[in-house]
Amino acid sequence: YKRFTDPIEATMYAAGSGWDYTFTNAGYANTFGAEIEVRKSFAGWSRKTGVLRALRDLTLVFNATYINSRVVMPGASANESDRPMQGQSPFIINAGLFYQNDSIGLSAGLMYNVVGKRIAYIGNAVDPHTWEMPRQLLDFTISKKLGKWLAVKASINDILNQAVVFKQTETFLKDTDQDGVAEEARRDQVIRSYRPGTYVTLGVSCTF
Repeated sequence: YKRFTDPIEATMYAAGSGWDYTFTNAGYANTFGAEIEVRKSFAGWSRKTGVLRALRDLTLVFNATYINSRVVMPGASANESDRPMQGQSPFIINAGLFYQNDSIGLSAGLMYNVVGKRIAYIGNAVDPHTWEMPRQLLDFTISKKLGKWLAVKASINDILNQAVVFKQTETFLKDTDQDGVAEEARRDQVIRSYRPGTYVTLGVSCTF
């Protein structure tokens, strides 16, 4: 649990035909959450036979975090107050599967990460907040020793190459019948989207 006084948050506001970005202080904020981590080594399976014995060099790691954050700004509009902190995700999940075999000098790892929807920029009573949408990351690394001094290592970062997407949820009045009666409706609109690309590296190291 944490309590923040005057937390600093990234903020956007309309300026002419575009947007200006700055930092502002919120009133105060409270966050609380929980984290769980699980590690499982299969080294004890060395006595098993067949496929199960082949898993003895594997280690599985899992980590999950839940965070509830609320910002309070006395006197502000409902859009500006009683919301999550800017940049704070409601959940974070990490998982990894690692292989380590010292007898043949081979190690490898497959890592997964996803972060929940979070506010990228604070809006105001007129302009909605900008949200960064969840994006799944998958990385792979492998390393092999060649003799006593040499080692080759390769990695592939962001294998899935999912788009980084920023959205705003716009609220507007929508006509429902011919009498001119309108009701409040919402729609999500993408304001920015791009793919950072998959990154591949290959290296050779010498230790002596």
